[in-house]
Amino acid sequence: MARTSLCTLLVCLSLSGIYCFPEVIKIAVLIGPNEEIWENMLLHAVDGINVGKALLPESKLSLMVEHLQEDNSLDTYNKVCKLLENKVVALIGPNLPGQDSLVSSISAAMHIPHFQTTWHHDLDVRPFSIGLSPSPAIVAEALKDFIVRKDWSFLVYIYEGNEALVRLQELEKDAEVMNRTVIPFDISADHDDDDDDDDGNGTHQEDVWELIKETKHRNFIIDVEKNHIRDVLLKAKDVGLMTELHSYLVASLDFHAVDTKGLSKEKSTIYSLSLVDDQSHGFDFTAALFADAPEGLTRNSEQKETKLVLGYDAIGMLAKALHKMWSDGEVFELDDISCDDSS
Repeated sequence: MARTSLCTLLVCLSLSGIYCFPEVIKIAVLIGPNEEIWENMLLHAVDGINVGKALLPESKLSLMVEHLQEDNSLDTYNKVCKLLENKVVALIGPNLPGQDSLVSSISAAMHIPHFQTTWHHDLDVRPFSIGLSPSPAIVAEALKDFIVRKDWSFLVYIYEGNEALVRLQELEKDAEVMNRTVIPFDISADHDDDDDDDDGNGTHQEDVWELIKETKHRNFIIDVEKNHIRDVLLKAKDVGLMTELHSYLVASLDFHAVDTKGLSKEKSTIYSLSLVDDQSHGFDFTAALFADAPEGLTRNSEQKETKLVLGYDAIGMLAKALHKMWSDGEVFELDDISCDDSS
């Protein structure tokens, strides 16, 4: 028998006729290499639900952690199967694109909810996957809204990586952007240690910024990894593109966690997208959880990255779903499962 849905997994019916939850509700989190802070954030989220008892007065959440090897699909499959046989009600992660897709496939086959932390192109067609990160299409829609509001008719799109390229393509095909001039520059080779400073089109990276400057455009979208944003802005500064005449929109959702040292005196206007309300009490509280953590756990402002906050919120969202089913008194049965026979 296939794994039943989240609702099917969570509620038990006592002999007295009173609907109740199991004493312990297991949630699985899949951790990649060097993700101690991700694990700690989820543990704190679970502790918060258990201590509060407002959502699950009769039950406690238990986080079952499995550490995965990068690029080892067989190891991932075996560990996920073991978790399912231990009757977890949901899977979270991992933050590894290839492995995340595999876990999503398993969750679809076994009918187990999966909180997917990385975007994958077929996420929308997998009914048991819940995407925590916005898709490229959603980010492109936000970029388009900004461009239209600011009436940017000419702009330079500075990007790196396949996901950023997908966002660019989604943006360019929007009807409200088609009549505007968007000049893309792929600077991936700028951050490729194995590259010989040639971007594959005969253009050396040392010349790319001069080409960007030669466009004479004043509006820029920066769509690069969080750890590269500061470098990009410093290079823009070096070629004279950080004056009061220039404006930037950072597509990363983690600009609030970027070290902008060396840029404070620049006169450019820098905007950014964000899902995090970094002025809220909840944000201050979760960030403060790591105030006394070892330096290795808080390097590069990792405790404030959006993926961590989304993971924290995912635990709360799951607890609220469980609470609703408990309140509604729904009857469910938890079946045994074995990956060997997919039952």
